[in-house]
Amino acid sequence: MPGIDSFTKLLLHCDGIDGSTTFTDETGKTITPNGSVQIDTAQSKFGGASGLFNGSTDYLSIADSDDWNFGTDAFTIDFRLRFNSVSVSQYFVSQYDLADGKWLLGFNFPANNLELWNGVNLDFTCPFTPSTGVWYHIALVRIDNGNTSASWRIFVNSISQTLTKAGGNWSDTMPNTGTDLQIGAYAGAVLLDGWIDEFRISKGIARWTSDFPIPEYAYNNLLPFAKVVII
Repeated sequence: MPGIDSFTKLLLHCDGIDGSTTFTDETGKTITPNGSVQIDTAQSKFGGASGLFNGSTDYLSIADSDDWNFGTDAFTIDFRLRFNSVSVSQYFVSQYDLADGKWLLGFNFPANNLELWNGVNLDFTCPFTPSTGVWYHIALVRIDNGNTSASWRIFVNSISQTLTKAGGNWSDTMPNTGTDLQIGAYAGAVLLDGWIDEFRISKGIARWTSDFPIPEYAYNNLLPFAKVVII
């Protein structure tokens, strides 16, 4: 599609009419709203709207796809995030399958950190003490299959964070589940209370490997990125 490179597997601008439950993916995937998740024009980073999640029932689900089978490949998940509350744990994106594995990226409270957990072994965190009413750019990047922290990045507002591993090996494979991808939830619970804008999943590419100028545009067009690694 115009403006979408071959690495982009999901791209939600979260634009539309206030109160709408229609979320459009630029790559053509079907987005299913759950609870009362909706388009909200009261808050946005780009495009005049964002996705509003109420913290109790709201999340988006997208059918399982090989596009979510990251294995040991490079990949990037990045999005804009604004919290309505910061006093509970909240998860941003996940897949959950009791038999085949699970993974999640989220905010852990009261530890005050961002966490990537692959559901099998690997679990790592970085400090994060967010505030309400502030837009953050969050990016999770796997660069390669090396067994050091240099193979991964978490960026907050384009700044690479110091990662601490709680378990597993840096080279551990991401699990290939057979379940829906969930945005704003983990296993339909531990839900996001806030707003998401410009949610993107890229497979086969590390969009950023070092600190970069924070993107000040919606991902509408093929624009130059900071240094990338393609696997």
